[in-house]
Parts: sequence; C-alpha cells; structure tokens
Amino acid sequence: MRIVLLLFAVLVGAGGAFAQVSPDALQRKEAGNHFLKQRQYEQARDQYLAALHLEPGYADAHYNLGVIYFFRIQNYPRALYHFVEYARLRPDAEDLHQVRALSIQALERVEAADRVAYAAALEDGTAAALQAYLADHPGSAFGEEALARLRELQPR
Repeated sequence: MRIVLLLFAVLVGAGGAFAQVSPDALQRKEAGNHFLKQRQYEQARDQYLAALHLEPGYADAHYNLGVIYFFRIQNYPRALYHFVEYARLRPDAEDLHQVRALSIQALERVEAADRVAYAAALEDGTAAALQAYLADHPGSAFGEEALARLRELQPR
C-alpha cells in the first residue's frame, strides 16, 4: 500500500524542470539508443545508466530505462522506479498519460510477483523461507504478516 500511495503522489503531483544535460551524458544516451535499435538491451541499459551516473536528473534516460526494464528485461520494480522518476522530472510531458499507464502496469506486476513469492514462502512453511522473503521484498504489503508468522515459527 505504501508503494501505491508513493506512486500516486508522484504521478499526480509531480514537479520538476527541464535541465541541461552534459555532452557526455547526451553521448551515453545516444549510444544507448543505438544499442536499443540493435536489440542489444543490456548494452543499451548500461549506456543509459552511465548517462544517469553523469546526470541523475536526466529524464529521457529514465524513460528509456523504464522502457527497457518493462518491455525487454522485464524487471518491473526497476521499470516502475524509472517511470516514476521520468514523471517527476517531466510533469508536463506529452506522453505522461502513457507513462502513468505503464507505471500502473508495472506496479500491478510487482504486486503480483510479491504475492506469488509470499505464497511460496508460506507454502515452504519454514522460518528460513520467510526470512528470505522479507530480505528479498523490503516494504512489501505482506511484510507485517510475514513478520508475525516468522515470530510464530521461531522458538521462544
């Protein structure tokens, strides 16, 4: 639920301004675009990440990373993060409605994966499985319930 509220706050009340990017960051983003066209997704991702290392507020690099993580690498938590950053940095972008829709889809996939992982930990029924779940899913909607079940399993 915390993730949903945070996402909603960012997507509805985003604020930010366009910033000039350095030539090096622009060059990295363009290299990422080249790799993306060549369907070399990991190399494209690496170039976009390098652009963000140089310019953390580079909205276009966040957008491109969101696209790669969502459609190609299928890492929905990372896609969600980059789409939210894009929305925060470019609140007046013409494609913001599309980014919001992708953000919601990514969030739904993150929540579905979280639900499956929690169910697997419950099915395993061990303290180790619940501890691993909690370590792998910080801030999960099932976190408090998982902690309660873990306390029940641990010797007193």
